[in-house]
Amino acid sequence: MAAALLLQVALNQIGWSAAAATAFTAEGFDDISDIGLVTRDFLHQVCKKLRAGRPAVVAVDGTIGIPAIPPVNIPALQEFKLYGLHLWVTEKVRLNRIIVPGDFTVAVGMDYTKRAREVVEATSKKEDENVKQPKSFSGKTSDWQSFYKLLVNYLSSKKNRNRTPLGYVLRKESEPADITGALQ
Repeated sequence: MAAALLLQVALNQIGWSAAAATAFTAEGFDDISDIGLVTRDFLHQVCKKLRAGRPAVVAVDGTIGIPAIPPVNIPALQEFKLYGLHLWVTEKVRLNRIIVPGDFTVAVGMDYTKRAREVVEATSKKEDENVKQPKSFSGKTSDWQSFYKLLVNYLSSKKNRNRTPLGYVLRKESEPADITGALQ
């Protein structure tokens, strides 16, 4: 019980409300080290479940068999800060260090949240590198369809400086539609 309370304190450090922290520990997270046992995707699913809540289940005789669980407000930024807490815990576990919940302060939480963002960005860059550039177009009209699909796939994997996929700049028609009448 004391370990669950320390987990709630750590969640409060990253800005979670008391209701959200209580609902999170009610999902079976009894200790801060439990966060290191699951993946980031699993934490996302837990947050999604808490946001949705659950209606009451009525038994056959008309009584309420399972009470309703109201939705919990977990803003997206607080969920991302949870990923920072997850990174902190998994790093402690990986290095075989003792996890002391009191060591997780607001400053440490912000630092690890920034690191979590860097991990996400590095992962997306690796995924972008997996798509190979298509060979140059041969000039044969029969090869155009397959070349075009490869080109669109390649450009969709590359992003400009604003992280917009370059596939968005391709036009399917040679000339833009005439919209002068629509503007008047």
